[in-house]
Amino acid sequence: MSETALAMVQTTPGASALVQQDQRWAVLVTYPQAEEWAQANLALRGYKPYLPLYAVRVRHPRLRWLGQILHRPLFPGYIFCPHNPADPWRPIRYCPGIRANLLGGVGVQYARAADVEALQATEPFRRSPLPPGAEWAPGDACSLAAGVFKGQPAAVTAIEDEIAEVSVIMLGELRSVRVPVDCLIPRDS
Repeated sequence: MSETALAMVQTTPGASALVQQDQRWAVLVTYPQAEEWAQANLALRGYKPYLPLYAVRVRHPRLRWLGQILHRPLFPGYIFCPHNPADPWRPIRYCPGIRANLLGGVGVQYARAADVEALQATEPFRRSPLPPGAEWAPGDACSLAAGVFKGQPAAVTAIEDEIAEVSVIMLGELRSVRVPVDCLIPRDS
């Protein structure tokens, strides 16, 4: 990277916001299948975006015995980026790969810090695929199997008896929802 490009990244508005207390996690909408590209471009601008991933085992289309583990976005089309509300949005909004800021009500939608921290804490558990027939544990990637949320991507954050608490992006916000464990299915694609 040239010295001029490095100086531009270091002086980008918002790069200093990463150490301020009033930082919040903005929910950003990416172009289809561009989450990793958007994450790389935000990092080049001095931000520290978070893209929650999960592992999935896939087979080669022709050599069925040959399999590999891929990491895919937990919430397709979304990425989280720390942002201070006092800083301008332009460097984030017009970053390549970002389609829009998720808006809610009168302004930009922020995720609760506790929800994003829970996702970050369970990231290591999602680095390997869920074995068939395994019990659900915090951090597991899943989809909801019934009701209005059928097929919605989610992540398990807590388990109590037969009730699971999962994080889901719903109505423009990262929310925690309690559902029966029977309503969870593994994410396989």
